[in-house]
Amino acid sequence: MKKQILLFLLLVSSSAFSQQVFESKVNTFTITFPDDWTIDKSKTIPEVSAIKGDSYSMNLAVKKNAIFEGKTLEDFGLESLKQIILNEFEKRLKDFVLVDYGNTEVNTNPACYFKYSFTKDSVKLIAKQYLMIKNGKMYIVTVACKEEDYKSGERLLEEIVNSFTFTS
Repeated sequence: MKKQILLFLLLVSSSAFSQQVFESKVNTFTITFPDDWTIDKSKTIPEVSAIKGDSYSMNLAVKKNAIFEGKTLEDFGLESLKQIILNEFEKRLKDFVLVDYGNTEVNTNPACYFKYSFTKDSVKLIAKQYLMIKNGKMYIVTVACKEEDYKSGERLLEEIVNSFTFTS
């Protein structure tokens, strides 16, 4: 029995160390990625992006605007945000379909999400975008993958999103 517990602890501790943490001191957040993801910090928008092969991706953008000062997501309303998403993405994304949307939490932070499908370079994709507002900034976390990989990758993508933490 002791050997089984020791083996379990070794497996858990080794998986805890096989992660990469991105920290933004400017926008005061961290987000964690599995070790086999490639992180790109070279751009300012999105602030960070990461990929796993050609199947999975994550982008995190932060937008500061006076319109967000002193506001929460509730101040904007889910239906108003939905209309903004529809207006923007129907123009930019081929075969755009809003699949689901609603209020949620990202690691205890109030958020809303929009799940949608679209086609890029003849490949059908599924994306889920999470919006949060804090200190006059909107934090936009978007995960995406090929449609055929969504069911098998959904849990991993959710874990990455829920690793998002405000550091102040």
